[in-house]
Amino acid sequence: AECFLGCWAFVGAAPILRAKHDWANVRQQLGRDYEIGEMAGSGAFGSVYVGRERASGSRVAVKVFERSRSQPADIEREGAIMRDLEHPNVVALHRLMLGPRFDCLVMQHFAGGDMVEGMQRLVARDFLPGHCDRVLHLARQMTAAVHYLHRYSIVHRDIKGDNFMVDREDIIDPTCCVALGDFGTARTFEFDGSQRMSNVVGTKLFWSPEFFDRDYCEKVDTWALGIVMFALLTYKFPFRDETDVRLREPSYPQRWSLACTDFVKRMLRKKEEKRWSASQLASHAFLRGEFCLRKRADSDSSGVRADAESVSGTPCTSASCASCSCGSQGGGQKDARTASTEAFQGHAAAAAAWDSPECGASCPSSYAAVGCASSAASTAQGSDLSEEEGDLALSRCTSPLEMN
Repeated sequence: AECFLGCWAFVGAAPILRAKHDWANVRQQLGRDYEIGEMAGSGAFGSVYVGRERASGSRVAVKVFERSRSQPADIEREGAIMRDLEHPNVVALHRLMLGPRFDCLVMQHFAGGDMVEGMQRLVARDFLPGHCDRVLHLARQMTAAVHYLHRYSIVHRDIKGDNFMVDREDIIDPTCCVALGDFGTARTFEFDGSQRMSNVVGTKLFWSPEFFDRDYCEKVDTWALGIVMFALLTYKFPFRDETDVRLREPSYPQRWSLACTDFVKRMLRKKEEKRWSASQLASHAFLRGEFCLRKRADSDSSGVRADAESVSGTPCTSASCASCSCGSQGGGQKDARTASTEAFQGHAAAAAAWDSPECGASCPSSYAAVGCASSAASTAQGSDLSEEEGDLALSRCTSPLEMN
């Protein structure tokens, strides 16, 4: 053991282990605390193994990076950021190990893989996109993850479906938990706007206009979250390239609820100063389960307050909602809506705990199915992208650009 045992440095919740030899010795060293299983996958920079923590029995994912194919400084920075994060919607780091040939991240394991795999499974089941209520629990958790990062002055810079992990195969299961991972491109920023960034990182399909300008800050994450939401609800990307990003407005399906459409539109505003922040999005009517807007308050200066004033207090109880895409009226559904509202209030309390400095609150065991579902019979305007281009939203986006 003396020939390869390195030094331990405990910083935050995740210890850093410095190893001295090859993967066999690294695996032996990790084997003291973890049972390392077979390889689950490999990529451009390394491999992922599934393991189990001996003390707790919980499953873990072990990402192994070969230094000849990766940037050690990036791995160390990723670990340094992750070890200080503690939130149910952020992948937890258990251990970081650095060595002359290999670097390892031991992280929380998610049995369902990532969001793209979940979308592919929906397509295989012939599940039609566009039902805003069926992805509400995903939208809440993804927004909570970005909001949490931004509160602690961290910008991710590679928000995409590939980097949202899910704990089960069926992502439309209301109990599905989502967590954001892969912090290799993340960095800290200053809220006063004095620290603009210009690095070329992330994945171009998710770049905002200011990202292409190489002059950006944290709202690149909210733009990218808008792309993820659009893809989740249509199985298509809203933009083909930089020209589309700068000039083209997406075509939003008519079957979407007004609140859902408004939620995505506020993330995809081309002008950075008019785009909503993660903090504003966290209070949006859509995430409160209020699907029918009484009026469209689109004032750029009104923020969350205008949105709150423009939305009915309960989901679709007004007769004026007859023309909305949900198409649900009548007293027969009132009890269900009331139950949904009560469930939303319970979720709001849980969300408040998630966003508290202490964090660590467990994920809700369930989310109520939302009343006022989008009607499958509504005419779907859809995106005008071709089917081939649409398929891109269901393909792997695992080749982020290198930093300058």
